[in-house]
Amino acid sequence: MKSPRINQLILLLLRMSPHIDLTQPKHADHLLVQGRLFNRGGFRQPYPELSLEFFDIQQQQIAQFDFLPEEYLGDRVDPALGMGPGESVPMTVEIEDPGATAINYEFGFR
Repeated sequence: MKSPRINQLILLLLRMSPHIDLTQPKHADHLLVQGRLFNRGGFRQPYPELSLEFFDIQQQQIAQFDFLPEEYLGDRVDPALGMGPGESVPMTVEIEDPGATAINYEFGFR
């Protein structure tokens, strides 16, 4: 388990630019989620676990997906090495489509 201090550093110093692509999933009932993680800290950090939540019009959560670094980095990057200072890495996951009632989404780090 990570200490609260490490979690705060990850939240403050990592940034994500997500994109959900509706046209290129391998399966018709899936979405392709792509983005980049940026380490704005001056030191190497562990890759975080990612969380992706979808919400309906009333802001009720209708789906949640959690990803380990091995899942979103694929074989492009060795998660055990951590993320170097100033480094930017791509992330990609394919998820089951949460449906038409999902009108908003939110990414989180753990």
